Amino acid sequence: MKHSSYQFTPLSAASPTPWRYHVVIAAMVLIWSVGAWSLRRLYDVYPQHALPLHYLWATMEVVLVTVLVVATAILFHDGAKTPLALVFLALTAGSVLRFRSDLVNYVTAACLTGYVVHFVSGSVIGWQQERPLPEHLTSWHEAVIFSLSLLMIGFVQYMALKRSRRAALTSSTHPSGSRNA
Repeated sequence: MKHSSYQFTPLSAASPTPWRYHVVIAAMVLIWSVGAWSLRRLYDVYPQHALPLHYLWATMEVVLVTVLVVATAILFHDGAKTPLALVFLALTAGSVLRFRSDLVNYVTAACLTGYVVHFVSGSVIGWQQERPLPEHLTSWHEAVIFSLSLLMIGFVQYMALKRSRRAALTSSTHPSGSRNA
């Protein structure tokens, strides 16, 4: 039985990952951390402004993910094909955890916009290569399917939140918890 293990190797000139990518990742983590810490402090100081802060936080997350996936396309010359695009799906699915249906819609639209920016920039970068590899180019069919998946996840999260709120209101109104009571 063959076991695979991860070995840490220091970044060298022979590394397939350019050092600029590591700088971008480190900068993203730093910006994300400072942004999250700052917004958390603002929540504590100004609780009456929680709603705009929710939107600001969600916007920060989508913008940083968009910058990350576009940087990946630029630094690796791999066009719009990156597994990091799946983070848009995770952001959309996770938006329901803030229990605001309007925020779910906002994050879904923002993630869709971020994905379109990524797709267009990745396609332009992919086609600017002398001989683009087919596996580095995302077809418009794949982009449409991914976009529809993103919209569907947003819709499902929105409907689940609406139904759970309705169920919570119904159970608090009727002691039996039944709608027909």
